[in-house]
Amino acid sequence: MGVETLTRNAIALYEERSIIASNGIDKLIFSTLDEDTSANFRMDKYISAPYGIVYRSQNNQSVIRHFQPGSTELITPPVASEKTPMDEQFSDVVAVGVESSAGYQAARIKNVSQIVGDHMEAHHMTKWKQAIDVLVLGVFKARGSGDAALGLDIDFTRAAGNSLTNDFTSVDMPAAIAAMVKKMRDNNAPMQDLVILMGSDWLDNYSTDTSILELRKANGVNELVKSSIAAQLLENTHGLFIVDYIRIPGVIAPVWITSFAPGVQYKADNETAAADWIASTVAVCFSLADKTYRVNRGVNTKGDNKIERRVGDEVFDSFAENDPATEFVRSQTRHAFVYGNINHTVKSTGTFS
Repeated sequence: MGVETLTRNAIALYEERSIIASNGIDKLIFSTLDEDTSANFRMDKYISAPYGIVYRSQNNQSVIRHFQPGSTELITPPVASEKTPMDEQFSDVVAVGVESSAGYQAARIKNVSQIVGDHMEAHHMTKWKQAIDVLVLGVFKARGSGDAALGLDIDFTRAAGNSLTNDFTSVDMPAAIAAMVKKMRDNNAPMQDLVILMGSDWLDNYSTDTSILELRKANGVNELVKSSIAAQLLENTHGLFIVDYIRIPGVIAPVWITSFAPGVQYKADNETAAADWIASTVAVCFSLADKTYRVNRGVNTKGDNKIERRVGDEVFDSFAENDPATEFVRSQTRHAFVYGNINHTVKSTGTFS
């Protein structure tokens, strides 16, 4: 009886994903998680405007100090939802990384895993851009296909004075940074852990500004930044690279200079062209010590013959249609990014030529 030896090459699976779930910039900027199955987020806000006490002459009445009550904001996070069909054509496809002889169920499990991975990348891409846009615009953007405005954006009404301009043909980089930090200080923002996120034109100008180059020579902290050959990330946040850590003369606190480059451009949806995460002419200043909220609220999902209310960063479920027999994998999110005081963020737009 003969013995037949079959030799088959091993499968080499290369899977590339640029969006990493953990350590996202949204979690860095909006550090406090507020999660509930309800629909709304209520924030009671009291922002003081302190001024000193005054004296009175003997036998005179006390000076009246008026009280300004706080306010209540009720925010309803919008719902984002997408589904991917697993139809007859899907059932016939051999999954990548799985032997063709492995059978339908093994291929299905692998394909579903890939679908979930695609949805997760989409959620995180959108959340990272939304987090940056709150810093840049003072608005939480929630858009439809083709970036269509659906009336779901949440405008936090940042003061117009928090949007600065700098003409770099007459102003150097230290002055531009000092203006942002001064505005932060004027608005009583925390002066600890100040971060400036720069667009590409700002970064180019920063790297060639003669005043900055001289300051860097005298800045011993830069030796720590340069001590590692590998690029360093701020708070180990994916894609948020440290460019510099610098104290500008006359400015009360040092600042982290950063750039966001997660390895892929932002793409709002399949209909929209890829774009930068932050406009090249824009820089934003904020503090990691500020009070911010990452709000998750409940969505309806398909359970065992009933509707279930669930909450999380991303919520997955599945459901079926009968003719033709098709199963859908669905992901949903109902979230918002909220600043305790949006005026603790400053945007600066530069003119470079």
